[in-house]
Amino acid sequence: MKKQNITQLLAFSLVILSLIIASCQQLNENPLASINSVTYYNTENDLITACAGNFYPLVKGWSGLDQTNGYCVAYGGDDVTSLSKLGTGSTGNKDKYSQFDVMNAPATNSAISSAWNPLWGAIRQSNDIIANYNNVTGLSQADKDKYAAIAYFVRGFSYFYLARTWGDVPIITKNLSPGTPAPRDPVAKVYDQIVSDLLWAEKNLPLKSVWGSKYYGFPSKGACQSILAKVYLTMAGYPLKKGASYYALAANIASKVIQSNQYDLWANYGDAFKIANNNGKESVFALQFSIASGMGNNMYGISAMPGEENGWDDYMSELAFYKNYPESPRKRDCFYDTIWVTRNNIRVRVPYDQTLTPRPYFKKFREGGFVNPQQPWVGTTTGGNHVQDLVRYSDVLLVFAEGRAKGLGTPNDSAYWAVNKVRTRAGLPNLVGLSADNFNKAVVDERAWELAGEFHRWYDMTRLEMVEQVVAARDPKEDPIQSKNIRNSYLAPIPSYDMLLNPQWTQNPGY
Repeated sequence: MKKQNITQLLAFSLVILSLIIASCQQLNENPLASINSVTYYNTENDLITACAGNFYPLVKGWSGLDQTNGYCVAYGGDDVTSLSKLGTGSTGNKDKYSQFDVMNAPATNSAISSAWNPLWGAIRQSNDIIANYNNVTGLSQADKDKYAAIAYFVRGFSYFYLARTWGDVPIITKNLSPGTPAPRDPVAKVYDQIVSDLLWAEKNLPLKSVWGSKYYGFPSKGACQSILAKVYLTMAGYPLKKGASYYALAANIASKVIQSNQYDLWANYGDAFKIANNNGKESVFALQFSIASGMGNNMYGISAMPGEENGWDDYMSELAFYKNYPESPRKRDCFYDTIWVTRNNIRVRVPYDQTLTPRPYFKKFREGGFVNPQQPWVGTTTGGNHVQDLVRYSDVLLVFAEGRAKGLGTPNDSAYWAVNKVRTRAGLPNLVGLSADNFNKAVVDERAWELAGEFHRWYDMTRLEMVEQVVAARDPKEDPIQSKNIRNSYLAPIPSYDMLLNPQWTQNPGY
């Protein structure tokens, strides 16, 4: 079969799928359009095109995981912030981010639908594939199941984001007719569905090396196992609190990824974020982007750059996080703390604390935003060909380290090996001889530093019920937390429009 990238398939699949599934519809609207999807699925190419299009809601531009709107809820993490009123006197159009940063986001927040709607669009498309993939002729059942596993993966992945962010949500495994009520299901039941979908996908997906000879971007067995390990890790903590047995499950699944020998760390931390290393050895699951296909990744480049360099100031580091980050080669690769500014009509570089937004920015996300690194204010661009890594191998190693130690009640040699592999690459000394509590804290800290700015930290803070503790250490130069009940901020508000469409729902507490 000819080798293709998923973004090449997407350019064609969007035309077809727009006629099959209306991905912009609201939750209770009809997911079927004028073409009968039952008759569409005839050949392997039909199925491949549908599977490529399954990712479209997640990457479709300005409303998905290709830009900061899709990650707005995770601004509650202490690793990221946006344009601060204290820095400039106004947040401009960044209120949609700063509201989550100060834990006071309303249901009318202008970005929240960009986090909510794409996940339901992906679920609708998954349901359509699952309902019809067996109609394809000329394929073995194993090959049919291999492609269907993509849809099961996307549905499980999407429900995982929904459950972590909003708690109780409707479980919809068959697309609904207009006006059909969709009550919110308990979050425990949602997690059962997530696990069921991911276990089905794990059984039927091939290894990364097998997909690599055909289609970049399709999820592999390792990608599925990595998400499943993170699901178990989350289920072990808040809100389900299933404890040690689920930490052990997380470690066991993560160990399969490690033992598959499909992945490894780049020698230097900064290499993991170079466009030349797209879909490389450290990439476990990544969304695919291509400017040529009309879908650039807006998380890189101008979005992560300062306004004084003609950037958008969408996200940068919180002060305390940067100051507490261990000095190391990784820190130098992670942050950009001298900024090009104009002084007396001359461009000069100054420390971040002498800029309009006195905060360091993320160096690892700058590539692709400008033509000349010495003149970053010239030729800044939106989007790029960078993949968006949602799981890197270092993440898997740290999931394993945490799960193994908490599952056993004490760290063993394999848990130390996993976390120290990440620390060695970072340029930090090995951890040795720690108590169980100190080891667990060290691993959670390592996750924060290794994955800084990748919008994982908030979900670690909530599952470990450490938001209040982290907020207490917030730098006084940041905008003050406005929530009167921080625990209410563990869940985001359901978008106000969707509450109007579903009057039988009850809004999450505090909104």
